[in-house]
Amino acid sequence: MNENHVDFTPLFYPKTMAVIGASTNAVGAVKYVKAHLNSGIKVYPVNSNPKYTELEGLPVYRSVVDIEDDIDLAIIGVPKELVPGVIEDFKRKVVKFAVIFTSGFKESGRDDLERSVLSGIKGVETRFIGPNCLGVYHPRGSLTYFPTFPTGPEVAGNVSFVSQSGGHTAKTNWYLFSRGVHFAKTISIGNSIDLAAHDFLPYFKDDPDTAVVGFYIESTRDGRAFMSRVREVTPVKPVVIWKGGQGSVGYKATASHTGELAGNFTLWHAMARQAGAIMADDFDVLVDLLTMFSYRIQLPRSNRIAIVACGGGNAVETADIFEAGGFAIPELQEETKRQIGKFIPDINSAFTNPVDLGEYGYVPEYFANAVEIVSRDPSVDAIVYIKESSRFPMFSVNFNMPAETYEAKTIDTLAAVNEKNKTTGRNIPLYLNDPFFAEDIESLRWRVSFRDKMASKGIPVFNRVDVLMKTIKKAQEYSEFLDDVRGGKK
Repeated sequence: MNENHVDFTPLFYPKTMAVIGASTNAVGAVKYVKAHLNSGIKVYPVNSNPKYTELEGLPVYRSVVDIEDDIDLAIIGVPKELVPGVIEDFKRKVVKFAVIFTSGFKESGRDDLERSVLSGIKGVETRFIGPNCLGVYHPRGSLTYFPTFPTGPEVAGNVSFVSQSGGHTAKTNWYLFSRGVHFAKTISIGNSIDLAAHDFLPYFKDDPDTAVVGFYIESTRDGRAFMSRVREVTPVKPVVIWKGGQGSVGYKATASHTGELAGNFTLWHAMARQAGAIMADDFDVLVDLLTMFSYRIQLPRSNRIAIVACGGGNAVETADIFEAGGFAIPELQEETKRQIGKFIPDINSAFTNPVDLGEYGYVPEYFANAVEIVSRDPSVDAIVYIKESSRFPMFSVNFNMPAETYEAKTIDTLAAVNEKNKTTGRNIPLYLNDPFFAEDIESLRWRVSFRDKMASKGIPVFNRVDVLMKTIKKAQEYSEFLDDVRGGKK
C-alpha cells in the first residue's frame, strides 16, 4: 500500500463516485452529490437507512457493494463509528480511492477508532485520503468539494496545494481566486493515515499543469521522507511550505488537530533550507509567494532593489521596510536620473532611490516611463512600484477625464512597461504594490477593479508592502538555491 509512485489518475479524473453517508443533512456528505450533479462524473449516493430512496434526483444505494460499476472515488461521510464497516465493504468492491470526510478520530482522542480504521485499510487495495478532510479540488477534472467552487478548464490554473486543514484549504482557494490565481489541484488531507503529503510530490513534479506546489503542514509521520521528496522537486518547481504550530501554543494545538507529532519548527526550517523549499511565515506570505510563482514573475538576481512612488511618504516607508529586511537600495546612475528629469520637473520629486516622482507621477505615461527607465539601470535588479488605485477618482479630476479612463490609461501604460521589460529590456522582476489608502466601499471597489484588470494583463497586484518584502526575500533565496543546484554559483 505504500508504493513510491501512485497512479492518481482515478483520483483526479474519476468516472464514478460513491458518496457514502449522503443524507438530507445540509452540512454532511450530500454536498459532494450536489457538487457533481452536472460534472460528467457518475454519482452514486449510498445510505443504509431505508428512508432514503432518492437524493438530488439520484437513486440511493444501501451499500457500495450494490453499485454495479467499479468506483474510482468514494467519499465516506458516515458517523465515525461506522467508518470501519464501510472500509470492510471495500473487500467486496473495487474502490480505487476514498476520501474519509468524517472526523472524530485520533485528533479527538479516539485512538482506538483510528487504529481500527488503520487495521481495515491494510486489508484493501483502496488508497485513502483523510480522515477529517475535504478531499480533492481539481477544476480540469470537474472534481470539487463545494457546490459553489467553480470547475472546468476555463478556471483551471497552475497552483497545486496540499493542506492538513480543511479551513485553510478553502481559505487559500477563495482568497487566491480573488487575485486571479487558479488551481491545478488542491488536496485536503486531514490526518493522512494512508496517503501522506509527500506522496503527491512525484506526481506534481511531472504534472504539466503544476507550476508551483504549496503546503499547509502541521505534522508529518516522517519529516525526513517529506523533505527527501521535496528535494526532488525544488530544482524543477518551487515548493512553498506554511508550517502550522510554530510557537509553543500552536505546537500543542497542531498535535491535537491532526493527532500527529508536530515536529520542532527550527528543525523544519533547517531541513527546508537544505531541500530548497521556501518556508512561508504565515498565510499572507504563502499567498503572495503562490501568486508570484503562478504569474511566473522572474526571480530576483540580487537583493538590489529600486522603489518608484508618487509621494515621499510612500517612498520612504517602502525603503525603510526593504532596508530593514536586508535589501540594498543603491543610488541610481546619473544617466537614469537625467532621463527621468527630462519629463519630471525637480519640484517635490527626487530621483535617487527611492524614486519620488511627486505629483507629476500621477500622469500615467510619466509614471510608466519612469519605471521603464529605472528598469534599465544596471545598479538594480528588481523594482517595487506603487499605485494607489483608491485615489484614481481623485486624480482623474485633475486631468479632466472620467476615473474609468484614468484607470484604463494607467493599466495600459503599466502593461506596456512590463511587456517591454520582458522582450527588449533586462527582464528583471517588477512588483506592483497597491497599498491600502481607505476602506470605504468606493475605495475597495476601485482596488478590486484595478486588481482584476491588471490580472487580465498577466500582472499581479500585491497589497501590503511588508508582506511583499518578505516574499521577495524568499524568492531571492530560492533563486540562490537554484544557482547552486545548477552550478551558477560556487
